[in-house]
Amino acid sequence: MNTTLHLGEHHFKRFGLVFFVYTEHHQTCGEAVMATGRRNNKSLQTSVRLPLEDFDAIEKLKEDGESVAGFIVSAVQSEIKRRQRKKLKQEIEHE
Repeated sequence: MNTTLHLGEHHFKRFGLVFFVYTEHHQTCGEAVMATGRRNNKSLQTSVRLPLEDFDAIEKLKEDGESVAGFIVSAVQSEIKRRQRKKLKQEIEHE
């Protein structure tokens, strides 16, 4: 198949290899270095599998403009705080 993509004044033949070259300049935004993998200095990208009913509930309950990721991060932070309080309470009771 010989397909030509027209992008403005440029013409490119379609082929099976696409690659990107990043220089140090491309990887730097101001003084912060952009993430080059799953981990940067503030976060870690991960993948989770959710039961469909949980995902449907997230879609129904998230705020207008809120992303699924934002909802999940908020839920995780709330659960961490809840468990920390529970653990502290148990430690106090055992003293």
